[in-house]
Amino acid sequence: NAVANEEAVVSTATRLASFLDNDDGARSENNTEETFSPQTPKCARLLWGDDGDARLALEWVRAVFLETNPHRETESDSYPDAILLADVVYGENASVWRSLVKTLKTLSGPNTVTLLSHARRGRGEAFTQFEEIARDAGFEVEAAETKSDAKDGLLAVTVTYVMRRF
Repeated sequence: NAVANEEAVVSTATRLASFLDNDDGARSENNTEETFSPQTPKCARLLWGDDGDARLALEWVRAVFLETNPHRETESDSYPDAILLADVVYGENASVWRSLVKTLKTLSGPNTVTLLSHARRGRGEAFTQFEEIARDAGFEVEAAETKSDAKDGLLAVTVTYVMRRF
């Protein structure tokens, strides 16, 4: 799937990098020598709550960053700029949401922005708990967009959240 969608992923990553560089000017001014070179997507297991998986993912992020930016090596550079998640947890099990937050905490640095799009299923109680779990773990959580669609007599609600560590 990653290879089949490589063109779309690289195009989106390039637009995201351009947005980040031009959003508030901070990145452009501080990283005048930085160049962005999108690469073919790579896939690996990342089980929510698994410390080993999270560490391996972060090591991969750091290795790619240093490979493409050998002159940069500060702690804030060691984390991804953005983490994008869509429908990564299903159901009402709060322990799964807790595991997701644990992994996001490992992968997020002071400048990481996490976008989480989630289709609410059931009564949505576990997701309410997720917001509390995320805040307790040091994240600001803000609902950026809510979409509601009626389909087959059911109401589907999709919420996109923006998360940042504080």
